[in-house]
Amino acid sequence: MWISHHRAFHYIKRSNTGLVWVNIFSLMFVALIPFSTSLIGHYRMEQVPFVVYGINLLLIFVMMFILWTYATGKYRLVDRDIDPRLVKRRKLSITTPSLIVVLAIGISFVNVIAAFSVLALMLVYGFVAQRVMRVE
Repeated sequence: MWISHHRAFHYIKRSNTGLVWVNIFSLMFVALIPFSTSLIGHYRMEQVPFVVYGINLLLIFVMMFILWTYATGKYRLVDRDIDPRLVKRRKLSITTPSLIVVLAIGISFVNVIAAFSVLALMLVYGFVAQRVMRVE
């Protein structure tokens, strides 16, 4: 998440109050990761902590998507020569893990172990996205 955040700001060349607020909310959800992770550590294999963790991840991805869309929309905070394919690839690289998290949360209502396995798909997707799709 930190790497993705850093890479987004490589392309963001300007700032405004809107970006600051979106970034604050984005980082607020990142700061909650230790809490939601500790719930899983204390209540292993229970569904509620998994859902809390999943919602935390989902909110991070949603905020990252909002941040990227806000910054790149109408070239608001990026250079006009940014490759539109890059903008779309980054949006896809945020949307796909979001869908994986939603799927994992749904599966957790049936089987928490299987839900953790589905979350592992995010690692596979991250590897593939960086190597094949060249998501920066």
